Amino acid sequence: RAAKEETAYGTGTREAPGKSEPAPSSIFSSIDWLDYTAGKLLDAPLPELLWTLIGFLLTGCVALLAGQPGTGKSMLSLYLAFLVACGRGLGGIFEPGGVRGRVLVLAGEEDPRIVPRRVLAIRNRLFPDNGGFQDFNLKADEQALRENLVVIPLAGQSLRLLDKDGPGAPFPTVVYEELTTLCKGIDNLQLIVIDPQSRFYGLDEN
Repeated sequence: RAAKEETAYGTGTREAPGKSEPAPSSIFSSIDWLDYTAGKLLDAPLPELLWTLIGFLLTGCVALLAGQPGTGKSMLSLYLAFLVACGRGLGGIFEPGGVRGRVLVLAGEEDPRIVPRRVLAIRNRLFPDNGGFQDFNLKADEQALRENLVVIPLAGQSLRLLDKDGPGAPFPTVVYEELTTLCKGIDNLQLIVIDPQSRFYGLDEN
């Protein structure tokens, strides 16, 4: 998405990318401010919203789940991954917005021995073996979960996506390039969970 925006609008940097090329302009060189008055915004039809999780996460967007240490962010992230993978809601709290597909969870602090236990615990919460409980979508949704959810434990691995050499701008690392290639090879990838930010970002989080 960033690459498409830079192609369309430029990066806004002062230096030209080549001796014979002009310096790229920013988005503001092409904006007509009259197109953004309240009158124009009120009279135009509302743009369609596609939700990955209704009222919580828009499709095609980046979101940051933040909170104090030890408050369950990683477990909540895994729950949300489950919901998108199988298309089931969580007791009316989080409801999928009709987007169901593969979810890639990069568990940067998780041991390979812990991940199966967490997956089993959430599976049992979403798909209870409840005797006479009637749910005609139960088997189909669990099968979708089995096929769509991908959880990779990465404790102890080098995961830095960005790096910085001196005062220059940050640059993507080989980890970033390889992760991008991996994601492009996953069919119907609807959500990527990167947890936690501190293990992947590589720069000052503040």
